[in-house]
Amino acid sequence: MIRHALPVLAVLALLAGCTASPDAAAPPTPTLSKPPSAITCESAEPEVIDMEGATWVHPRNSFYEGTEEDIPGEYDLQHLLLGDNAIVVIYDRAALPQAAIDPLRDWITYETAAVAIPSTDEPRAPIEVRIADTVTLCDGVDTLQLTELSQSRTFGDVEQHGDEGTSER
Repeated sequence: MIRHALPVLAVLALLAGCTASPDAAAPPTPTLSKPPSAITCESAEPEVIDMEGATWVHPRNSFYEGTEEDIPGEYDLQHLLLGDNAIVVIYDRAALPQAAIDPLRDWITYETAAVAIPSTDEPRAPIEVRIADTVTLCDGVDTLQLTELSQSRTFGDVEQHGDEGTSER
């Protein structure tokens, strides 16, 4: 008897759901949104570097602690930005706790055409992000914002130019 009543109850429940008021609210659709960040960033003027006749070398690493013997210099970084469409992150070790540097190291390691170095001059901000002809200064590390900046690059054909060279720009 119960076995026969279950299909009937299921049909009645289905019909009751179909006759619900049109004003009945549907459950909210989940949306994916970026959580607000406590890290703020702003645009800054890029430094103009004359690369004519400059010698550059591709970095050996994507992340530099500052203890390495050879850290990429300005010509190396400028070549990466203009010749390889890379993203360059310059971070201030004195202004950032290790808990902020560790995620930066992890992020940069998996990013395409990317390098992070500690600042060697007076830093403009805890984080300086360079992409081609743009500079963004941030007051901390936010890998979601770094990813957005990185994805703003448009990759195109890059000439094969070996491990080191002279720029004729």
